[in-house]
Amino acid sequence: MSTVWERVTNMLSKALWKKDYKQAKLLLWLMPAAGFLFLVFNRINELILSPANMKWKLQFINKDSENATIYSFGSEFTNYRIALAVLALGVAVLLIGMERRGLHQDFTFSLPFKRTQIYLNKWLLGILFILGAVLLTNALDIVVILLSPYHDYFTLSVHVREVLRSTFILTAWYTIVLFAGTFTGGALTQILLSLVAGVLPMGLRSMLGSFLSVYWPGYRELLNPVIRHNWHYLDPLDLVTGGGYSLTSLYLFGICAVYILIFLGAGLYAYSKNKPENNGKAILFPGLEPYFLWGAVVCGACFAGMVGKNFTAPYYQYQQNGASLYAYGLAFLLGGTIVYFVLRFLLKRRFKFI
Repeated sequence: MSTVWERVTNMLSKALWKKDYKQAKLLLWLMPAAGFLFLVFNRINELILSPANMKWKLQFINKDSENATIYSFGSEFTNYRIALAVLALGVAVLLIGMERRGLHQDFTFSLPFKRTQIYLNKWLLGILFILGAVLLTNALDIVVILLSPYHDYFTLSVHVREVLRSTFILTAWYTIVLFAGTFTGGALTQILLSLVAGVLPMGLRSMLGSFLSVYWPGYRELLNPVIRHNWHYLDPLDLVTGGGYSLTSLYLFGICAVYILIFLGAGLYAYSKNKPENNGKAILFPGLEPYFLWGAVVCGACFAGMVGKNFTAPYYQYQQNGASLYAYGLAFLLGGTIVYFVLRFLLKRRFKFI
């Protein structure tokens, strides 16, 4: 028991906490401010400060009191969740990507703590502010609704589900973008890789489907209809921007839990192994460069092929002219070649401007 307590005490050391908090305090405190601006203020404007709109809504609600609701089935929570996701990305970049500049990371690694403890402190700091912002925003939202003429239509379960849902989604997103900083050499590559990861599952499915539809004329969707219909929810950015979810809560939480466990573990490992002498390079681990290069080349080629195929769509309704095959193949080769040479150039350079 004492060993566990010692680990927790070390992980939450004041020195680490103050250092990381000082680096990102502006964006951290913008989180509750963004929640107020994008949800609470909108609710005030909608339910209290718009008397003409309020009168019409009350009349509409009174006509169908059994199905009356002031909620938009989750879509009103989308804007503040997007704002928090943008700020979470900024916090992760400040705590890892921007820390590589100058001697900031050297100072961090000189502290008497394991790298895993340093990384966990960065992760916990972001998660605590995300949780605090979500709880505070929803608490103020509840107060506004209860003080408005619509207080009879307040539904506590809507806010409980929203707190759980947004906390899981934003925790998963923050874990992914923090992980991206553990093997990228700067802030820009961390941002770009995070955005790519945010749409990668849906992108891979679309590119694979486009490839098979051209080179396998008898191709039929291989995925189960239910999985196919809900596949886009695997995209972290789709989870952030989605308003109403057709997924069950258990399925949604399961996806987020898997992302959190995988990328937190991967982040702890990568952060403990990266070498400061590689700072400034696109990828910190030289052994991963070939896999990253060829993975990006294949994805770039498939994306270019998909664009080429769709661009020439009006000209290949009739398969006998072979336009789809030629358009896809030409764009595939051109896109893959461009990505290859651009990445080869970037992987050999060090960038010090961010």
